[in-house]
Amino acid sequence: MALVSVLGGSGDQGSAQVRQLEAAGYDVRIVSRNPVETSRWEWRQADIFDEQSLTAAFAGSDAVFANTPVSHRLERPRMIGHIGRAAQAVGVKRLVWNTATWIPERPGDPFVYGDNTIAINILFRTGVPATIFGGVLFMDNLLSGFARRFIVEEGRFHYPHAPHMRANWISLTMSRGS
Repeated sequence: MALVSVLGGSGDQGSAQVRQLEAAGYDVRIVSRNPVETSRWEWRQADIFDEQSLTAAFAGSDAVFANTPVSHRLERPRMIGHIGRAAQAVGVKRLVWNTATWIPERPGDPFVYGDNTIAINILFRTGVPATIFGGVLFMDNLLSGFARRFIVEEGRFHYPHAPHMRANWISLTMSRGS
């Protein structure tokens, strides 16, 4: 069976991917900076800013699912360059990057989202076959500090995306607990 390494596999989005990949019959490896207590899945330590540690962690993988931390969004192009080069170096057949944020049509578009288009270009230049998902609205984000406070304390909803943009809500909570 194919081995899929999930970078960020211990986080909310990554752990949902780990469970779905396992349910689909894939062998799964969790790759994270911090140790993971698991007897169910293989775990390898790597730092998203250390290309050599990523290369070692991805070795033997047929595919990599990459979840990049939104907290480091300004570093996104550099992170994705490391991830793409590491995946290419070990012959990964497919890299799937979940941006977890909106992808504008061109670099420089609103706020830091424009860095997504820069990162995509960097990723494609590494030569690794890649698929990119740019989530727009995650229901779970309504529970986070940047949205919940406005809903609960001020009775208003705000979400950072273009007003003309059509979007589907994605909920990770539906798969939790399995």
